Amino acid sequence: MKRKALVLLLLGVIACAVQAQANKLYYPKAEAHFDERTGYPLQLLRLAFSRSESLSEYDLYPGELQMPRGRSLKLVEKGLGIDVFWAISTAERQENLKEVNFDIYKGLFGYRLLFIQQNNLEKFKQLDRVKLQRNVAGLSPDWLDYQILKANGFTVQGTSSYAGLFKLLELGRVDYLPRSVFEAWSELEHFREKDMIVSPSIALYYPISFNFYFSKENAHLALDLEKALKEMQSDGSFEELFDLVWQDALRKSELDSKLILKLKYP
Repeated sequence: MKRKALVLLLLGVIACAVQAQANKLYYPKAEAHFDERTGYPLQLLRLAFSRSESLSEYDLYPGELQMPRGRSLKLVEKGLGIDVFWAISTAERQENLKEVNFDIYKGLFGYRLLFIQQNNLEKFKQLDRVKLQRNVAGLSPDWLDYQILKANGFTVQGTSSYAGLFKLLELGRVDYLPRSVFEAWSELEHFREKDMIVSPSIALYYPISFNFYFSKENAHLALDLEKALKEMQSDGSFEELFDLVWQDALRKSELDSKLILKLKYP
């Protein structure tokens, strides 16, 4: 009798452990210690999960390893250690993954400020589209931005290392880094001592959407998240969070005072 009770107890413990593991969802770990790009998507994700009865059963954890974004997306697709990710929407991602139909940056992610060296400030004030195309942009080949700039006739040098991009600019091997208005200012705080600044005169824009992704096997989670996000949009809580996080960055970007070069989506 005691043996049977012990077996039942052990089975109960195992079942609880399996359930706890099943309720864990993993997102990609930040690519560098100064990488704050995870902050807002994760805030939004946690808030939406708390608003959904089905999603509130899940806990979110960072993955164990740092890795390029392209690899993270492959792991989401295969269900290997990364369950949810956020990225620019593409036809390929829509085909291979389950996309949440909700642009978390409200169509503004395509505005790209230009990180430059302080000693190139005057040079960049004189640039037009043709002249900027001759200067070298630094981007990761894993990023859609790389393909967009190449397709629009811009000169691009790639490195798969996120931190390595800033090193390329510091060493003068690239002339500028196109950074989203939602990325540039936190990055600038980290690299200000390296004499990096945001060009006050010129910026890029291309029409893109930025969305959450799950594997096809977790399509039900994507649908539940989409429902929660749209409810937040309706009751104003999405806009409240967006303004709280990004109002200052958008103000500092001064897009109205810049020459905005519009690029075509390939």
